Amino acid sequence: IDNQVKIRGLRIEIEEIETCLLAHGEVKETVVIFIEDKAGKKHLCAYLTGEKRPSNEDLRTYILKSLPSYMVPAWFTWLKAIPLTPNGKIDRRALPEPSEIVFGQLTQAYSAPRNDLEWKLAKLWAEALEVELVGINDNLFALGGDSLTILGIMSGSLSYEWKLNAQDFYECPTIRQLSFKITGWTPEDRGNEEKIYTFNRARPKEIMIKLLDIGNVLLTGATGFLGIHLLMELLTQTDNTIYCLVRGNEANVRLDELLIFYFPEIPKTIKNRIVVVNGDISSKYFGLNDNEYNELALNVQTVIHSGALVKHYGNYSEFEKINVQGTYEIIDFCIKFDKKLDHISTISISGDFVVEPSKVNTVFREEDFYIGQDYKANVYVRSKFVAENLVYKAEAKGLRASIFRIGALTGNYQDGKFQRNIDQNAFYRRIKSLVAINTIPESFLDQSIEFTPVDYCAKGIVNIIKVNQVSGLVFHMLNHQKIKAVELLSFLRALNIPIQTLSNLEFNSYIALLSQTKSGKETLSGLASDLSVNKSLNYSNAITVDSTFTINYLKQTGFIWPEIDVNYLSKVLSYMREVGFINDSISYT
Repeated sequence: IDNQVKIRGLRIEIEEIETCLLAHGEVKETVVIFIEDKAGKKHLCAYLTGEKRPSNEDLRTYILKSLPSYMVPAWFTWLKAIPLTPNGKIDRRALPEPSEIVFGQLTQAYSAPRNDLEWKLAKLWAEALEVELVGINDNLFALGGDSLTILGIMSGSLSYEWKLNAQDFYECPTIRQLSFKITGWTPEDRGNEEKIYTFNRARPKEIMIKLLDIGNVLLTGATGFLGIHLLMELLTQTDNTIYCLVRGNEANVRLDELLIFYFPEIPKTIKNRIVVVNGDISSKYFGLNDNEYNELALNVQTVIHSGALVKHYGNYSEFEKINVQGTYEIIDFCIKFDKKLDHISTISISGDFVVEPSKVNTVFREEDFYIGQDYKANVYVRSKFVAENLVYKAEAKGLRASIFRIGALTGNYQDGKFQRNIDQNAFYRRIKSLVAINTIPESFLDQSIEFTPVDYCAKGIVNIIKVNQVSGLVFHMLNHQKIKAVELLSFLRALNIPIQTLSNLEFNSYIALLSQTKSGKETLSGLASDLSVNKSLNYSNAITVDSTFTINYLKQTGFIWPEIDVNYLSKVLSYMREVGFINDSISYT
């Protein structure tokens, strides 16, 4: 318990950070703890000993090669020696108090803003970080900033027409760099992907449906939102054993906690068919020894690769390690032992709203892959695009694989339950902000909104896996029973949540007014990314996703997507209220 901490809903293994730091040649000893600032936010703090004392930036860069950004300490404090108790154990109480940590250790010497733009940025950063002074060379993340800090800054900047997105802060983590970005400077592309695999795919002339014995299954990402529901579907739809590859200590405990959380009445007899394998998809042989690796291969016949880092901004190296390298290791396992791979991708690789100017109004079908879309605009999409590319290349080498591109997952259709770290989900933050501001622009009314209940998505995937006899097929797993924004408004009004419609001009003025106050910034945080580049919230997509083949295939298995109605939305909103994500005083019945 002492070696685990949750920060912003993310479970962090302290030991992993300490092990990583000790592997650095200049670090002799280290201990990592978490501290709370005046605002009650938790931050990681590393205490170290060593003779040469590398810079904080060097340590951060080193850690990011192995661990995600949320596991990088905000503070690095060098000591002559780690304090010990008379029994020889680390004396955590003797470590310097947070108040003794000087911010000067975290940043370079203070450099004042040089122009009006940098002064505005410095003011917004200071407010979001709740500090008095921020220099133009100070690193946002070294000062304890995180994704929520970024949204706060973006909310406050809505009246400036800067058109920033969250990823800009990761590529330009200082005010100096960000000001260049705003005025037209573009950072260099970080690395080049392998050449995009060119191929000719075609829809099969007829759909072949026949119940198969998929055998025991190796499932990655079982502790994820979709993964845990895939696990439940596999347990209920088959009699097979499910091997769950889970990283970190207490893997069994974490998986059991999630099963109880989502499925409190799950029978013990079903749970007995789960085998937890403590490993890491991004490591060679999943971090297992030769005997464990070979034994795993003997025990499973099908692999479902659902493990992924799913946030939408951050350092690309994090996403590359999990989403790309992890897929490479899974493919290697499947080819080496001739296992069928069901790879979970995302419909977002279609490029969302951005395509080459000459490719406007492009239709993106299951058999399509690269149609000129700017897949590098989002680090998550970029990594999943590259991962899917790896699958296609491996198929040419004999890999038997199917791909499932997932839509915007929402709460369980039965009870509305969503992922436990709900505040990390962009779609739910949008709903929260819309409910809070009680206002939308006229241009939003005709937008189509997708709700893909996670339990239906998992059921549809397993339905297909159980009958799919053909390798090389791609499926679009998103609910095509979409609703218009005007319908959403009527549902909300039926739930006693009145939302008014303003002209685009009036809406923009209202947003600009809200962005000037602290409470207003918090209210707008869920829409900050959208409003920063699109004040009218017009999501008209230049790409039309065609899923005719998938819809027909699912019908052959007896599966039909559910209609989104006021009852389902009530469950979604009730769960958001239950976990304190939205105002508890609002009634949804």
